[in-house]
Formats: sequence, C-alpha cells, structure tokens
Amino acid sequence: MSSVPSETTSSARVRTPTPGAGRKRKKSRDPLPIGSIKGCAAGLAALFVLLSLFASAAAGTDNPGILYLPFSLCSLYLGALAAGIGAVRCTSQPVLSGLTAGALYALCVFLMSLLPLPESGLPSSVYWILLFTTVPAAVLGSVLGQRRAKKPPYRR
Repeated sequence: MSSVPSETTSSARVRTPTPGAGRKRKKSRDPLPIGSIKGCAAGLAALFVLLSLFASAAAGTDNPGILYLPFSLCSLYLGALAAGIGAVRCTSQPVLSGLTAGALYALCVFLMSLLPLPESGLPSSVYWILLFTTVPAAVLGSVLGQRRAKKPPYRR
C-alpha cells in the first residue's frame, strides 16, 4: 500500500466554529446630534423637491392660486416625515431622534420664513400652529421609519 493520502481526505478539513461566527455585525450608529442633522438635511431636501414638483403641477392648471397652500402644507409635513425617517436611520433612538430632528427642521423652516418674501396671508397664530405640528410629524416618521426585527421563517 502506498502512503500517499487520498485527495478526499486531505481536502476535507474539519473547521471548528469561531465565537461570534454567523452573527452579523451591527452598523455603527451616529450620535444623536449628527443623526438629527442628517435627518433634518434629508427633510429639507424632500421639502424643496416636493415644493418644486407641486409648484410645477399647480402652474399647469387654470387657477394655480388655490393649489399653492395645500401643496405647500403637504410638502411641509412630508418633509418633516422624511426628517424623522432620516434621523432614525442614522441613530438608534427612535422617539428622541424624531424630536430633535423635528425641532431642528421647524427651526430651519422658521429661519427660511424670515426671508423677505411676499406675505402668505395666514394669521400668525395659524402659522405657529402649523410650524409646531411639524415636530409630531417628524416623531411619527421616526417611529414608522425604524428598522424592525425580521420575523422567523414560517415552519410547518
């Protein structure tokens, strides 16, 4: 008999499992202020894109003046929702990241309203109510946008 080992025995190695093998590494999350700033930036980007889309859609109608207010409010709240979703994707704290991103988003919208533009015709009390309700919209976005654990596969 020859002392040469067969190919099947030499290629079949027994591997011992290493500790932690098979587990996915969690992505490192940003700290809360950085995640909130990223979420606010995502919300402001969504606001500007939606405002331009809605303005061009309204301009194609016969009477665009009646559509500007509903479209701008829709853009405002969808932008706040996007701010909450963007913040929670960067951090691991859903409600707190939504609160801070919503407050930062409301502050940015308030600062943009100080630009010398024509008046909107809204009373100041309605304006402040609309501005402060963007924060709960961002919290809603952060709760809806958080990643959920995967369900185990169905077994029969």
